[in-house]
Amino acid sequence: MIIIPAGITVIGELRSSGIVRVDARIEGNGFIDGLVMLTKKCVWQGNLVAEEIFVDGTIEGNITAHKKIHLNQKCNVTGSVHCPKVIIHDGAKIDAKFYMKKPDTAINLSKKKASDKAPSINPTALGNGN
Repeated sequence: MIIIPAGITVIGELRSSGIVRVDARIEGNGFIDGLVMLTKKCVWQGNLVAEEIFVDGTIEGNITAHKKIHLNQKCNVTGSVHCPKVIIHDGAKIDAKFYMKKPDTAINLSKKKASDKAPSINPTALGNGN
């Protein structure tokens, strides 16, 4: 599992695979070949594409899931939601258009140029290193 901790801001494109938990502020688009969890501390400004998405925080942008999106009780969603299945919990704040079909776009992490390489995060610099 990849954890992007609270207290930092990531500016730019985020590409990953597997399970990603985001507690941070993201300003840019994300392409996750797997599951992404936006915690209640997360503020995401940009588009997000993943296999499955759990939203507990705030997202301003278009979200696309190839399997399912979970909009949990404390989430705040503005934009559009593209997915074949959605679960909306009581209390979710949503200002979005829903497109309920399987998205046509595939997540392809290998289609990036050398100049598109995402910056690495040094855990020691964040104060979390051992």
